[in-house]
Amino acid sequence: MFFLTHLQYKIDTFMKKYKHLQHFLVWTLALFVVVSCQKDEEAPEILIQISPAEIIVNTNASHQFSALMTGTENPEVIWKIKEGATGGSINSNGVYTAPATAGSYTIEAISVADNTKSGTAIVTVSQETVVAIAVTPTSANAPTHGTVQLTATVTNTANKNVTWAVTEGAAGGTVSATGQYTAPATPGVYHVVATSQADPTKTITATITVTAPTAVANAARDAAKKAYNDLYVASALTNMGWTGSTAGCVAGTTPQATKDKVLMRIKYFRTMAGLNNTVTMNATKSAKSQDMALMSKANGTLDHYPPTTWLCYTADGKEAAGKANLAMGNAGPNAVVAYIKDDGSNNYFVGHRRWLLFPKLKEVGTGDTDNTNVLWVVGDAGTTPADMPAFVAWPPQGYVPAPVVYPRWSFSIPGADFTNTTVTMKNAAGTAVTIVMEELNNGGFGDRTIVWKPQGITLNSADDQTYKVTLTGVKVGAVLKDYSYDVIVFKP
Repeated sequence: MFFLTHLQYKIDTFMKKYKHLQHFLVWTLALFVVVSCQKDEEAPEILIQISPAEIIVNTNASHQFSALMTGTENPEVIWKIKEGATGGSINSNGVYTAPATAGSYTIEAISVADNTKSGTAIVTVSQETVVAIAVTPTSANAPTHGTVQLTATVTNTANKNVTWAVTEGAAGGTVSATGQYTAPATPGVYHVVATSQADPTKTITATITVTAPTAVANAARDAAKKAYNDLYVASALTNMGWTGSTAGCVAGTTPQATKDKVLMRIKYFRTMAGLNNTVTMNATKSAKSQDMALMSKANGTLDHYPPTTWLCYTADGKEAAGKANLAMGNAGPNAVVAYIKDDGSNNYFVGHRRWLLFPKLKEVGTGDTDNTNVLWVVGDAGTTPADMPAFVAWPPQGYVPAPVVYPRWSFSIPGADFTNTTVTMKNAAGTAVTIVMEELNNGGFGDRTIVWKPQGITLNSADDQTYKVTLTGVKVGAVLKDYSYDVIVFKP
């Protein structure tokens, strides 16, 4: 207890003796606390954020950047491009202009208050894609009322559609939505414009020179009309001149003039189809065919394999039946028309037509009564004609008289595979023609053939009617091929 009292006495004596020192220590301690607090309050960090941080622009395009800065009262920045002039240019306000070269570039915003502080943005410069449009052909010639197929190609956009128009209006002709131009009746120079639907500022013009029908066009039409008159009309016959009778099973015969007219009508159809080789009449085949013509008439029906129980049966007649086209209700040249027409649900594959238009056909035999015909067409084939066309079609390519345009249309190529073939048709205005495809049947009737029935074909117009036929996916050997041709129906 004494010790503590003595110690307290000593401290009090010291503090009284050195009172000025006490004040000094207090001030020193206060200053220390203030300085320590100031050291704890460090200056804020300068941060710079560029907006947008990433962007894609076209070459030579401009874009405004902005810099958001924190940590300083001085918001000014210096704009730079890390890659220099290669990456484009940027002004003091942050307006960036892309270079002409595509690439990736870095934009920098550097603080004026502290040039060690900066922010960055990435610019991807892509090559500018400008919608482009082209047309083929760019110029063409057409006769009055003729047609020209124009094709527009649009690039650099997913929308490839165009709008067609004739600059001169109706006076300059018409153009369909698919680019099929039909010339007016008045010759002149006209312009067809295709406008991109993706960018209506992009247009392209095709120039069409319309002239009066050329001598060549007139000649082709005149030639088709002449063939029709000289071969088809000239082979007309109402009385076959048959000398036989079912009574007593007399096969009889027909005059040579009847046989000649049968050949003449066959020649018409083959010539029109582009088959110019000569087909002759075989007398032996004609005699056997005459037996079968009598058998058909006597039994009132047709059969390629007639039984021995038939009335007026002969072995020669049966042989002819298995190698011939058979007709009842038509005889002579009229039967030839029936074979080419090939009506009836059982004739969906136009087998009779295919034999008559078989390129290697070199001889026939004909037998006729007043209302039956047997036309021997199978066997003893010749060689492929030297001028064999690329295809055999009915109706054929070019001008065709309306009376010989039949409901079933056909297209043949030796050995072709039509399994995956698509057939389309359009009229002169470019409007699609509805077609009904027939079932394929290539079971040995002449050459391989595809058959279809177009709907709504105009056959009674005073004006020529043009139909464009297109076949895609025709396999010839190992090659897929496409074919396109015009059939121009006219009134002879």
